[in-house]
Amino acid sequence: MKKIIKTLLQFSGIVSKWCPCVSRCMSEALVLACWGLLGGGVVLLLSGCSMEKMVQERVDQMAADLAQQPELHELPKKVVSWDEAVEYALEHNLDLQRARLSVKDAEKQVSRIFKDMIPSVNLDALLTQDISNLTSVTGDDIGFHTNILFNLPSLTRIPITYYTAKATVFRAKKTLEMKEREIVSRLYKNVWMMKLGRLQYGIAKQEAEIKERNDGTVSTADKDWEAKKEGITTELIALMGNPDVYWIIDEKTIPTLSWKRYQEASRQLDNLVLTMMAMEVEASRLNIWGIRAQYFPEFNVNFYSPSLFTSTGGTYGGFFADSGDMYVNMSLSWKLDTTMSIYDRLVSAKDSHKILEKEVRVQALDRRDKVSKLMKSMNDFSNWVSYIKKRANYVNSILPLSTDEYRSNQQEVRQMYKELYSNQEKNLETEAALIMEYGLLQ
Repeated sequence: MKKIIKTLLQFSGIVSKWCPCVSRCMSEALVLACWGLLGGGVVLLLSGCSMEKMVQERVDQMAADLAQQPELHELPKKVVSWDEAVEYALEHNLDLQRARLSVKDAEKQVSRIFKDMIPSVNLDALLTQDISNLTSVTGDDIGFHTNILFNLPSLTRIPITYYTAKATVFRAKKTLEMKEREIVSRLYKNVWMMKLGRLQYGIAKQEAEIKERNDGTVSTADKDWEAKKEGITTELIALMGNPDVYWIIDEKTIPTLSWKRYQEASRQLDNLVLTMMAMEVEASRLNIWGIRAQYFPEFNVNFYSPSLFTSTGGTYGGFFADSGDMYVNMSLSWKLDTTMSIYDRLVSAKDSHKILEKEVRVQALDRRDKVSKLMKSMNDFSNWVSYIKKRANYVNSILPLSTDEYRSNQQEVRQMYKELYSNQEKNLETEAALIMEYGLLQ
């Protein structure tokens, strides 16, 4: 056993001398080989225990990290404007980072089509020796071989493969755009939830003080508001993608949506929304072409050199010495659909495509109807808000004739604003849906 390990180390030294660039990889491989010869195989027997140990270590580390994470109220506060919050969230939001990674992966798949045509080079070192003579290994006992391989597989299918890869990139980018719109929509809803919650808390605080003076009722307004504010802030932290900061968006910078622009935009469906629908149809069409491509003959070409460079027993040779070492393999195969399996799948794909085209049309009509209902809801709500505010201003302007009438008027105004803020909170879903549909129009 020691003799074999010693030979492995000698082998590593000789290879490193001939090819220093692989010395590190060779050393690591030999360490693993020696460990296996000395009993490292025991690790395989304990693999189950090792997995449990590694997972438990991860659990312990996560628990320790969570224990060190400060409470929400202990985080450093940072006040940002609306524009700053949007800019930061679009860069650091984790969902958006994953979507951008999908775009990069899709782009890599496009370049991979051409990278796969780059020739590969194999470096081999071979030692064959009697075990009794392992201690006397020299450089002449080791054979070195360097081969190069050009591989051009399925040339007839490259156009379809390339187009499919480009379509995947396009879809990933449009999905990213839609995800960015979603984050802005959620930010808008979140900051308005905070503002309306604060206004509702102000009214609840006033009512609680009146009740406490009248019958001594203990108020829970502070506790309720803190719980609500904590939930809104936690969601904002997740949107911003940074849990180490207590984020606060300056309510004075909240944008006002332009309903006139939304009314103009709602006359037709948004281009991004239609693009996402069209991509479903295009994916189906690509599936049909992928099935059709199986009828085409498959043409493969590869070039290889068995001996780009060789060294055996002190004798050198290779492609640089004799061009006859270069070989070309070409294959043209045509698989006939004798079982009609490809035909059946093609017919099914075509029928499915026709159904999908109708489904997408129905979806577009349904979406247009929903947009119309959203706009009607917004118009009705805007009219109601205008009435409530005018009514509240009118009640406030009435000169009370008694203390009881004054209190009654103030109570009526509080109830109107309480209802106003509650309905505005519900209406945020409509506003967020419109932002998702057409983006933030100011």
